Amino acid sequence: MVDKAALEAQLVDRARDLGPVLVERARQAELDRRVSKETDRDFREAGFYRALQPARYGGMELDYGAQTAFARELGRSCASSAWVGGVLADGRDVSRSGLGRDPGR
Repeated sequence: MVDKAALEAQLVDRARDLGPVLVERARQAELDRRVSKETDRDFREAGFYRALQPARYGGMELDYGAQTAFARELGRSCASSAWVGGVLADGRDVSRSGLGRDPGR
């Protein structure tokens, strides 16, 4: 059985670890009106985009609301990054659509 609380805590820790680099990138994200490719890569590697994705699609299948825990931590460094990380954590609709694309990878 998967320990969802432990997975959620790991995501929060990863968000906290990304804090310093997100602070450095925050101004540019605001100017560009998007997060950088590097931030997107960091979020993919951290697993943020797979947080709510069903396990059968390679996701963590955490309970809805878990994304707010790591998004809150991301928001301490960059509000734009927090919004993107939290919103894209829910890849369930896309992964169920049969488009053959995994939004978490």
